[in-house]
Amino acid sequence: MNMAVAYQRDREPRRRSHERVETARVQVRTKSRPRHLAVSARGMLVMVIVSSLLFCVLVGLIYIKYLIADTQLNINTITEQIHESSNEQTRLEERLDRAKSIQVIMDRAAELGMSQPTEGQILYVQFPQEGGGESMALESGK
Repeated sequence: MNMAVAYQRDREPRRRSHERVETARVQVRTKSRPRHLAVSARGMLVMVIVSSLLFCVLVGLIYIKYLIADTQLNINTITEQIHESSNEQTRLEERLDRAKSIQVIMDRAAELGMSQPTEGQILYVQFPQEGGGESMALESGK
């Protein structure tokens, strides 16, 4: 038993030393853990904020791209309408120019049964000179 007592005595300081080291490790872990967790939580918060900002910027850019495309489509549609209106105006001006031609007018008058007046159908009117009387003379073309 003597040996068992010596072994027990020898083992007791080792156990106490081991307990102290283990306690120190636990204390170091508990002290460093909250700090480590705090840094990690802060880092996660920053990462979430940065990710949210990037997401908002991306959504904003997509929306701006949509607005630009929509505006460009409107511009193209209006430009097409302007070209169509310009072409229509050109066609109408050409038609008006043709309608004002003397030959077209004469052809249309012939279609309606009209003809050039004869000499007997023309009346010449002579107005009095300034300061003259009120007389007016009508002469026949014949």
